Amino acid sequence: MGEPARHTGAPHPPLPSATLGRFVAAATAVVGTSMFGWQIVLVDPAATRERAACLAGLRGLPPAIDVRAGTVDVESAAAVDRCLGTLDADVRRQLLTGLAVLLAVTALVYLAAPWAERTLRGLRRLDRVPGTEALRADLAALVREAGLRRAPTFLVSRSARVSGNTFGTVAGRYVRLDLGLVHAHRTAPARFRAVVLHELAHLRNADVDLTRLTVALAWAFPLGVIVPFAGTFLSALRAPDLARDVWRLALFAVVVQVSAWSVLRAREFAADARLGGDDVASARALLGVEGRPAGWRDRLGALFRFHPLARARADELDRPRRLVSARPVEALGAGLAAGIAA
Repeated sequence: MGEPARHTGAPHPPLPSATLGRFVAAATAVVGTSMFGWQIVLVDPAATRERAACLAGLRGLPPAIDVRAGTVDVESAAAVDRCLGTLDADVRRQLLTGLAVLLAVTALVYLAAPWAERTLRGLRRLDRVPGTEALRADLAALVREAGLRRAPTFLVSRSARVSGNTFGTVAGRYVRLDLGLVHAHRTAPARFRAVVLHELAHLRNADVDLTRLTVALAWAFPLGVIVPFAGTFLSALRAPDLARDVWRLALFAVVVQVSAWSVLRAREFAADARLGGDDVASARALLGVEGRPAGWRDRLGALFRFHPLARARADELDRPRRLVSARPVEALGAGLAAGIAA
């Protein structure tokens, strides 16, 4: 295969499916949490029986609404309203509780993720590692080349991979440099440069918060809906009802996860789109797809990965093009449609 086509990074690389994905994920998670999951959890059996008994006592009255005649019986309608007087309050309580749970879990995951990343991986600040003056100087130059006004905090992990990761919250941005990537600074400077520029492109594209909120939302749905929903049914020993409704929860979960994958994979293509010149060739070589077609195992594994396949990224580096994208108004319409259908 010949040398990959070289191109300059687009000043505003598109985020394929990202807008669409986050709207669909948010709408589906909100609707699933507030109108389905917590409607089941917060239902008041005593109030439900009381309303049912009240309505049963109205059988002797004429229908509140006569569809054929197009008339309304005021006395019957008032009696129905008295029986259902607490229903609106219950629905509002379920809606607000579901939204509060969704926001709380999302905020918790969003804020805790950077701490977990630093703690579980045992990351160290690069500026506190002796003998890294030359490395820090080159990183500062790459930060300026990437067009960033503020440098992130660089951290070092013990992993031997030639890789990195960009994460953080509005309080601070971090770029993790795996130990293999630090060694590549001396042994393979071109690959080191390509990986670091890719990570800095995430900051240049301002997609860090989008990424973390997407991951938090993907976790908020199972934690805020599926767990309390299943716990409510299991504690009441209502296994038949759980089996009847489990497919609805599964459908919600699949839509939320697929929407999250859309956002997270899109950001990788967008970061690659900022590479240009020899960095494209270095990034493609690092993907290691030369002469190795993607098999069925790779494609199956891609269904459960946040990152796109290496082959797909290599193809985009060779032939950059605008992938599936959506205007905000189109994405909003799709998200509302998904919520209404849910």
